[in-house]
Amino acid sequence: GITRLVLLEVLKADGSIPVEERVITRDEVLNADEVWISSSSKEVVPVVKLDGEPVGDGKPGPVWEKAAQLYSTHKYDF
Repeated sequence: GITRLVLLEVLKADGSIPVEERVITRDEVLNADEVWISSSSKEVVPVVKLDGEPVGDGKPGPVWEKAAQLYSTHKYDF
């Protein structure tokens, strides 16, 4: 969606968080340190639980925190 596209542009422009777009496996998602969802109404949201199991340590992570802050600051720049 639009939020995803803007987030990708914001992250690429900032350069502090590497961005790679590719197909990932279910195992990669289940073993990820952080997982996020983007939407127009909620912007960038951390996923802390998948299939009843915690993602990473079960708390929003530092990369999400930085990405959400960058998105919030620069979302109207694009």
